[in-house]
Amino acid sequence: MQEWRLFGRGLFAASFFVLFLLVLAPADARGIWPHEGSDLKPDATIKFGVLPNGMRYAIKPNRNPEGTVTLKLRVAAGSLHENENERGVAHFLEHMAFNGSQNYPEGEMFRALQRMGIQIGANANAATDFDNTSFTISLPSVRPATLDAGFNIMREMGDRLTLSEQAIKNERGVILSEERSRDTPSQRANEGQIRLLFAGQKYPTRFPIGDTNFIRKAGPAELRSFYERHYRPERSLLVVSGDVNPVLIEAKIAAVFGSWKQAGPLPAEDFGKPKQRGLEVAQSIQPGLDESIVLSWVAPEETRGDSTARRREIHARLVAFTVLNRRLSKLARLADAPFIEAHVGREQIGGAGVVNSLQIRTKAGAWQKGLAAAEQELRRALVHGLQQAEVDREALEQQSPYKLVAANENTRSNADVADLIMGSLEANRVPTDAKTDLALYSASIKGLKAQTATQVLKASMGNGAPPLIFFTSSQAPAGGTDSIRTAHLASTKVPVAAPPASTIKEFSYRDFGPKG
Repeated sequence: MQEWRLFGRGLFAASFFVLFLLVLAPADARGIWPHEGSDLKPDATIKFGVLPNGMRYAIKPNRNPEGTVTLKLRVAAGSLHENENERGVAHFLEHMAFNGSQNYPEGEMFRALQRMGIQIGANANAATDFDNTSFTISLPSVRPATLDAGFNIMREMGDRLTLSEQAIKNERGVILSEERSRDTPSQRANEGQIRLLFAGQKYPTRFPIGDTNFIRKAGPAELRSFYERHYRPERSLLVVSGDVNPVLIEAKIAAVFGSWKQAGPLPAEDFGKPKQRGLEVAQSIQPGLDESIVLSWVAPEETRGDSTARRREIHARLVAFTVLNRRLSKLARLADAPFIEAHVGREQIGGAGVVNSLQIRTKAGAWQKGLAAAEQELRRALVHGLQQAEVDREALEQQSPYKLVAANENTRSNADVADLIMGSLEANRVPTDAKTDLALYSASIKGLKAQTATQVLKASMGNGAPPLIFFTSSQAPAGGTDSIRTAHLASTKVPVAAPPASTIKEFSYRDFGPKG
């Protein structure tokens, strides 16, 4: 399967997880581990290690369910690593992972998994993204034989796939069918938005599904060339989460993966960086698309590491975005609401950049009204600032998810824990435990000033730079993209007043808990 629903998965929802988890530096930016050189300490129960061949691993004891374990292997080899003449090879190679290897002839790996009670798709799967390919197996038992089989299957992914011509031929039709099933209006709109946001970079030219012409003719030589260049131990990370002894698992990792060899120098990489641009407008007009308009500001990927100071900035942004989203939500609830919904959000996209956006969904034909109302509400916050009472209220409310996660930390499944650790390390974020996260957040919001939150909001929204605007609908607007540009410029010239004092009530509760 491919995993690249970047703008179709609620990217810009004002959620705790979107705003907090995905805003740090790319995983390969610095050092071996994010906590190296950071003032933050990782979860003390995680055992970190690096094999002599460069492969990293993290082991986290977890007993939910008891007697089970999840293995997750990430290889920094995605569609961004493809050459122009091999677009789609990373995804094709992922499909071949369970289709024949040195110790599991074609079909035998499926049977081995089934004998352990593991079903492909449910307990074992793989995914290709722009910057990585990942493999996950959830083992139903921690008996030695089951552990051996699970680790051995993961090891096969590294450099033991046979990539036979017949197996490739058998899988080709599956991939082409997948491409056809994903060729939908929403996916085409998604790709159009990516082309606008990251124009001039490699990202819009490397959608994981690839080029169907290449997929139709690719053979063993093409797949093996990519495999040998990019599937490397020093570009790989294994996360183990389950009812296991970390010392024993560490020894098993060394025994199983220690033979994986580095293969010459790393290939050069240049994915490009966002450039400063003026106001640009693009659209996707297709049957069945909702009417929406998105204003985005794109910046280079964050290069700073994780730290208390960075978390403080992240928390201030979380609060600022939530304040603005509450204001937008109030407008959406009016009897003559200018839009169905509108919200701001942020995501860092590995290999591309950081995107901060204002997304607006309107009734058919109402995009001009919705654009004006949302643009002016954002500008109202930027010009007049956020109110202290709003900041205090949202700071306290956003503490609830941290409290909930901390209270239920020991109930998370092995798979969820593995995903969280992998996600943290991918984003170069220190995998702190939930109680530490709560303490850090509580310290960040204690005394958080509205002026600080406003400054973070301004920086996120381009500090006055014009946005990149993407419009979707089933009907083209009269005048096309020129009319969208004109409507936006007209809205920016409308003066915005401060929120009426009567709508801002003093928030009396300011005790956010002990400073952590």
